[in-house]
Amino acid sequence: MDDISFVRPVLLVNLYYVIGAFSLLINFLGSYLVIFKSSKLDTFKWYLLWFQLSCTVCDVYGTLIDQPVMMYPVWAAYSAGVVQNYVSTRLASTLYNCFIQQEFCALCVCFLRKYRSIVKLEDPQYRLSLWKTVLLSQSISFINAVCFYYVSMDKSKSMGIIREVSCLAVVNTMIGFQKYPSIAAGFESLTDFVYWHMSPELVVWLVVYTISMSACNNTIFYTTRRMTKILRDKSQLISKATSSKHKMAINSLIAQCMSAGVMVFPMLIFILLMILNIGHLQVMTWCVCTTLLTHSAVNCMVMILTFPPYRRAVLFWKKEKSKRDDKIQSSSTFAIASANN
Repeated sequence: MDDISFVRPVLLVNLYYVIGAFSLLINFLGSYLVIFKSSKLDTFKWYLLWFQLSCTVCDVYGTLIDQPVMMYPVWAAYSAGVVQNYVSTRLASTLYNCFIQQEFCALCVCFLRKYRSIVKLEDPQYRLSLWKTVLLSQSISFINAVCFYYVSMDKSKSMGIIREVSCLAVVNTMIGFQKYPSIAAGFESLTDFVYWHMSPELVVWLVVYTISMSACNNTIFYTTRRMTKILRDKSQLISKATSSKHKMAINSLIAQCMSAGVMVFPMLIFILLMILNIGHLQVMTWCVCTTLLTHSAVNCMVMILTFPPYRRAVLFWKKEKSKRDDKIQSSSTFAIASANN
């Protein structure tokens, strides 16, 4: 088993800055397109903007402010970013958990908003209170964050456990026990860190998190299937423009859900490596973190590529600019010629 590195990983931090800068730029473009190039989406664009901003805040916080550094095989982490100067790592990790929850809340509400408008094609009397849905999702997110905060242990509480297992040359991990040399001195050298220890409270949080994520996934699956069926059944009764508008929005939302694989796939790879007991797992966790923190940029690019108005706007900007430049040049040439005459 490899030693845990307690040195600030300069390469990882620099990579965080690169990812954060790119994410900020591409998401700024995405937000601009949602606000100014979404004439066909009516008020739905504001829900889409909420999701877009949630993704942006999550990745910018993770890459430019928090910059988490995992300490696996010990289930601990510390913040290498500026947030460590203002709040504890325990609170910083809880804030990041909140931002992740906001993404899923926003995505779920986007599907419900589009679901409500499509169901009215079949049942004009259908009512769905989105404000109640938002309130419910925020309540679940708050409960999740509170549970996460209380299962996380700060340096003062966790050092006792780390010293105890260090004396036994054993580190207690979430998957069992791993032989490991003394690590107490290394953790003492850190200004602050957060530690997760297997306990009944952690199991409760995992259950709450699993239930909330399952509810979100089931909502997305059900609404997608129902919307697709309604559009297919009502295709002869609605105009092509209306049908096209709804289909574009649904396809874009589905594509953004599929882009969540950027978050899931690296975790599956890491779990496989962990089961196989392959070395350099701390470095592997860093790779997983950097991959996870690219998901908002990937999501934004998927949104641009799968929604035709956005795709046309981006692809034809250069062409339109050249046309404007040609017109300006022609006008200038004509003005000069008139002046000479």
